[in-house]
Amino acid sequence: LSQTQEEVLGEEKTEDLSSHRNNKPINVKNVAFSFMNKGMSLFKARFKQTNFRANPKKKIFFLATIAIAVILVFSIFNTIKAQNNAKVAALFSDVFPQAEKKYEEGKSLLDLNKNLAKDAFATAKKILEDNKSKFPEKTQEKEKLVVLLKKVNGELSLISSLNSMADKRKTLSISVKNGSGVAGAAAKAADFLKSLGYNVVSTGNADPQDFQNTKI
Repeated sequence: LSQTQEEVLGEEKTEDLSSHRNNKPINVKNVAFSFMNKGMSLFKARFKQTNFRANPKKKIFFLATIAIAVILVFSIFNTIKAQNNAKVAALFSDVFPQAEKKYEEGKSLLDLNKNLAKDAFATAKKILEDNKSKFPEKTQEKEKLVVLLKKVNGELSLISSLNSMADKRKTLSISVKNGSGVAGAAAKAADFLKSLGYNVVSTGNADPQDFQNTKI
């Protein structure tokens, strides 16, 4: 490479790799296009200045210089791309398992304690939403995060619906009367209704004691 070409390419490389060392996201395509545009500018300037007919060796040397510059650009392109992929993979291995663990924890708590389940789902949602923008679009990592986030939001919506239904049940006042003739039937029915969130205010016997079906 000529001294001018080396200086230009050196400046471009130093600027972009410095950004990479500072853990800033690098647009690989922009880096490659930057090098190629700079190289084309040098090529055009050098082409106009050189008389290839008078000195064919200069043409061979110049073409070799261009070939080396192209190889250098693609080498830098591949290096930065590999480093970016490694960063994405490392971040994914840190974020996704945490969110997935909280999601599974919430699922296991649904039948035991809906409030604790809701807290677990909310934690998973926060982890995913806080880190989702850090992953490039149309990557497997980003797609997996989006899928898990949809599942988490679905569970949170379900819990919200159940809580709303439970609140409506509490507004009802129910009196359970046993008209079956079987002792203790009213108490069992009352316990069942209470477990669903209904407000049972009293139990007792109906008159008569020969009901064949439940009546409300």
